[in-house]
Amino acid sequence: MDDHKEKQFHYGIYDDRNSGGNSVAEEIKKSDKIAFKYTLKNGVEYPFTGLTFYPLDPEFIDLSGFDEIKVKLKAKEGRRLKLTIGTNIQNYSRNEDHNSFKNNQVIINSGKDFNEISAAFSDLETPEWWFTINGKTENNIGKSDYSKVHYVNISNCVSLPLGKEDQIEIEELTFNKSLIPFIVYSIVGSLVYYGFLLFIFRKKEKAVVPVQFTYEKTEVLNHFEKEEEAVFQYITSNYSNPELSILDVVNSTGIYEQKVSSMIKRKTEMNFKQFLNSLRISEAKRLLKTSDLQISEIAYKVGYGNISHFNRVFKEAEKCSPNDFRKQDQKSTIS
Repeated sequence: MDDHKEKQFHYGIYDDRNSGGNSVAEEIKKSDKIAFKYTLKNGVEYPFTGLTFYPLDPEFIDLSGFDEIKVKLKAKEGRRLKLTIGTNIQNYSRNEDHNSFKNNQVIINSGKDFNEISAAFSDLETPEWWFTINGKTENNIGKSDYSKVHYVNISNCVSLPLGKEDQIEIEELTFNKSLIPFIVYSIVGSLVYYGFLLFIFRKKEKAVVPVQFTYEKTEVLNHFEKEEEAVFQYITSNYSNPELSILDVVNSTGIYEQKVSSMIKRKTEMNFKQFLNSLRISEAKRLLKTSDLQISEIAYKVGYGNISHFNRVFKEAEKCSPNDFRKQDQKSTIS
């Protein structure tokens, strides 16, 4: 790691066992690198492991003079690791509550060989789940305060299946100040200056004739809305697949799992499984009303590979069996 910052950061390995989970992470001793291996296991809704860099003295690290973080690492299996910087929120963040610090994160693409990965602070986003559990909004807390950084996390691959062991090795962690904005401002300033001079000279030569034109306004979705649209488009197009899982959504859209979950929760007030069942039951009700298909056929068409499971889920949702639902609808139609 960078010599200056290495003196200020310590590190520790963590997993979800303190939160009731069963995932396991442990350090691998290497003389010139930080390395750990982990295996995600069932136990909590979203299993997690990782490595945290944190200051012991002083309490916070001032990174306000930097605008970019670089990490050189490799992963044996994982290809989509999560990089997070936790920043202090005045009069709210507490040392005993890790999640009370603002979570600023980005997904980084790792490989089997060492690769230097850069992430601008401006690319880091706070996930919806963080706002939900803290009862905060962006307006409440304002911009992230990188003058008071409490931790830097490198977490498990967001698309790695349960039970598969991964190993991460970190060779360098550095913070940098990008010169690009200064270069851009200089170029833009020069262009504006010389463009202004050119405009003056050309104006003397001839008058400018205004051109009238019409155009259609383009509907623009912001980044979050585009991602949200992709998530719901994928689920509503593939709900009939009995094997559909949230990892399929992650792999198809490239959006990490926690963000997919928070999008669904925000839009529907349901988790992924509840929303998927809701879609399937809605279509099943339509087919029960409008077709003469057997109930087992309807179950398979809407994504249930097991008729008993379909009957149980349907009864929980509608307080009656599929067969009774069809009979009730037929009676109401006749009357």
